[in-house]
Amino acid sequence: MKRRKALRNLVLFSLGAGLIYSCKDKYEAIKQLKLKNLQVEPYHLDLLDDLSKVILPLHQIPELKDHIALPFILNMVDKVYDSKDRQMFIDGYMTFDSEVMLLQGKKYSEMEIADKQLLITKLNEEKLVASLELYAVFNTVKAKSIQYLTNTEYYQRKINNYEMAPGRFRGDVLLTELKNMNDE
Repeated sequence: MKRRKALRNLVLFSLGAGLIYSCKDKYEAIKQLKLKNLQVEPYHLDLLDDLSKVILPLHQIPELKDHIALPFILNMVDKVYDSKDRQMFIDGYMTFDSEVMLLQGKKYSEMEIADKQLLITKLNEEKLVASLELYAVFNTVKAKSIQYLTNTEYYQRKINNYEMAPGRFRGDVLLTELKNMNDE
């Protein structure tokens, strides 16, 4: 009986230790990517993560509440973008807070959610006179967040009604239901 209790406690301890270790770093997935061209500091990761969540709040969709678009965004920038566009993105997120401070009077990281949404609206409508680097960061995060959403299983199955090939067999279709495409 004592052996069972000891084994149970050992298993529970190892599971708990594994859980604590996995929760230690919230950007562990990004470190696992082994990005070659991007060296992003934790402060900038927080900024880019917050920006992506304000632009496209995936956490409001119950099926996607645990999804984060940031690893996808950084991986795409690192591996797909050419060096010129990648450098604009890097320069943009390095100076993002200070440039927003000049434009809005507050750093992005110090803004309330309503102010951030207003800033995003202005950036989306291109009403701000800002640098190309700031717009590069905004447009990249926006485009890649949308691409991430449209590639999720939830979006493909629920919105696109995607089905794996070969699709459905509809053997009992009436001739009156068929439509001749040449008559239109």
